[in-house]
Order: sequence, then structure tokens, then C-alpha cells
Amino acid sequence: LQLTPAYQYRLHIFTSNGEEYVSDLVPFKSSPIIDSIGWNLKDGGVQVYVNTHDPNDSTTYYRWEYSETWEFHSMYYSNYQYNPPDSSVIPRAAQIYTCWHTDSSTSIFLGSSAKLSSDVIYEMPLPYIPDHDQRLSVLYSILVKQYALDVNGYNYWLAMKNNTENIGSIFDPQPNETVGNIHCVTNPAELVVGYIN
Repeated sequence: LQLTPAYQYRLHIFTSNGEEYVSDLVPFKSSPIIDSIGWNLKDGGVQVYVNTHDPNDSTTYYRWEYSETWEFHSMYYSNYQYNPPDSSVIPRAAQIYTCWHTDSSTSIFLGSSAKLSSDVIYEMPLPYIPDHDQRLSVLYSILVKQYALDVNGYNYWLAMKNNTENIGSIFDPQPNETVGNIHCVTNPAELVVGYIN
């Protein structure tokens, strides 16, 4: 979509069973570019981080997602394979020693520069890879996506993070009812969870 910051946008949803949903109007916020992605040694493992800034001081609230890919090797190298037609053992045509795995982020990563004098995010922690993790065995790559949020979107994602990740101790925030900015037009009493930004 070719969106412009001069307008606000909403999503209108019509389901196959006749329900109608609409989101609140939200501003379009273009995310600044990521300055760098780096890592530090931490407790024997690796802490991946992201740096970014907005020279216009207009983003303030950020969210990140990532996709990581790593190479690993099987325990043993296999030179031969079983050939069922004649029950023989033949040289392996394709190697199965080198493998790759790709995974996506499952945690919620948020950052804010609201209490800072400039719109700068420095070494925001992303995934932590503990010592002896398979991801550190050969090669590792990470692709990070950055999103600019408005304050309501940030508060929604922060509530989701508190409800799903920061639970279990007496010092964690109490779970709350997370309500987004999507509403059911045909049934206003229906509770709808989600946030369009």
C-alpha cells in the first residue's frame, strides 16, 4: 500500500457469516531505518541487540520481530546409504551432514524513547542465545523487522507482553483484560482482541 502520513487509516472486515468489524482510525507512521544489529557476550552466551534512531524525533515507540537462521551439523558424517531395490549399500549422492533451521520470534520486543531527550534506541536486547546452544555451533543469521507505533499501539503490545511473558512471580504485573482497537459493528457487546496499526 502507498500510504501517506497526512491521513489516518482503518481496517473494515466483513466475515463470511455476516459479521462486520472496524478498527479505530490510526495514523500512518513510517519506521526509521535500523542503524545496526550487533551482539555482546553475556553470561557465557550471546545477546543480540538492535540500534536505531529517528532524526525527526517523531517515532518514540518501536516494536521488533525477527527471523533467525542457523547452520548446524549432524553428529556423524554419512558417506553411504541403503539401496532398497537390491539391498546394497551405495555411496550417498546427496550430503546430509550440513543442515539449516529457521525460526521466528515468539516474544514481544518493545522499546520507547519517550523519557529520553532524543529519539534514540541503543542496544535494545533481542534474542539471548545461551552458551552451548545449537544456534552458536556453526553459522548464525538474523533478519530484524522494525515497526513504528503510536502510543496506543505501544500500550496494547505492552499489555500483551505483561499478560503473556511477565507472569509467575509476586512482583510481576497482574493480568488485565487487553482490549485493542477493533470493534464488532453488528454485535457491539462482542469482545474483540487485536490491534491494527
